Amino acid sequence: MKKRFLYFFGVIIGILFVLSLALFPTKARKLNSMWRKTLNSPQGSMTLYSKWQVGNDISETADKYEYEKRSDGFYYKRTYYNIEEDGTWKFDRTFESFENGRKLAFGGGHPQEISPDVSITPTNLKGIIGGFWRELNRANVKSIQAEKGDSESIYYVEFASNNKESEVGTLNSNVLFLFTKSTMTVTYSEQDKRITKLELMNTGLKNSTEHTPVSTYYILTFE
Repeated sequence: MKKRFLYFFGVIIGILFVLSLALFPTKARKLNSMWRKTLNSPQGSMTLYSKWQVGNDISETADKYEYEKRSDGFYYKRTYYNIEEDGTWKFDRTFESFENGRKLAFGGGHPQEISPDVSITPTNLKGIIGGFWRELNRANVKSIQAEKGDSESIYYVEFASNNKESEVGTLNSNVLFLFTKSTMTVTYSEQDKRITKLELMNTGLKNSTEHTPVSTYYILTFE
């Protein structure tokens, strides 16, 4: 009788645990779900600001994207900008992709069909910006802090570092850069129920005997 009671008690605890995961998702699962919804956006625009610093050398660029799921496939336009030392955005060039990447246009020109013998990967929003998100899980996340607000909530994510050897001065010769600290800040609109800003910051060392400091900073804003 006692064994049967313990068995059913264990089953009930297991069911309650599964229900708790489903009804009260962790911050990581919640953020992953927010990102998947972002990638399902049917249309919109976004800006990607990038800053690379290697030692004293700094380069800054910005890309403006306009995208739309059309009846003939996914379309997007990318406008490239170089950022001058005074902060001015200087126009560089434009690129357009039509019909899931089967037609391309440069500089506002007429769309040209890709040769049938060229293999292409169908274009979508995930293909453009999916790489900016690291699927959050217990293995790669050190901590997640949240600031809840009525209009928006902000989540601060610190990733676990897998490159501890660089902290004691030994660089891995098989990689170009070793980032010893990676963080992500997610701004979520509680009114619109969507991510409005994603900030990624990495700091580490360049793979060289000089141990040159390296940092990257990305801001992805959705409009």
